[in-house]
Amino acid sequence: MTWARRLGRAKRIAAKVYKTAAWQQASYTAAIDGLADSKLQELRRTARAACQSANQGTCTTTLLAMELGPEGDPAFALLKKQVTEWLKMWQAAPAMQVRIAKAWAKQKAMLSKVKPRSRWHWARGPMS
Repeated sequence: MTWARRLGRAKRIAAKVYKTAAWQQASYTAAIDGLADSKLQELRRTARAACQSANQGTCTTTLLAMELGPEGDPAFALLKKQVTEWLKMWQAAPAMQVRIAKAWAKQKAMLSKVKPRSRWHWARGPMS
């Protein structure tokens, strides 16, 4: 077996390990608590490294979609997971909807006054 074939096989295994273990562990609480931009970039780099054809200069978004499937990009998958969890919570607790709407408006007003780069310093919990 040539080195290229061994490397290709290792990359296929890495992609499977990423999807079944690394991704699951990294995204466990991210859907509820959110994720800092730096951590999201780190997850995307990890996913990219697990891809077979992760050559320098290729588009990360396209590479992740082609190699890991439509939801292989952590930026897309986490956003979808987060919105899904919020909608489930919203539908499951109609009595809380007024309180959630007030809390969200208050949080949004506070965060809109903060510079975009420092919002994660002020954001706390599932409302962030």
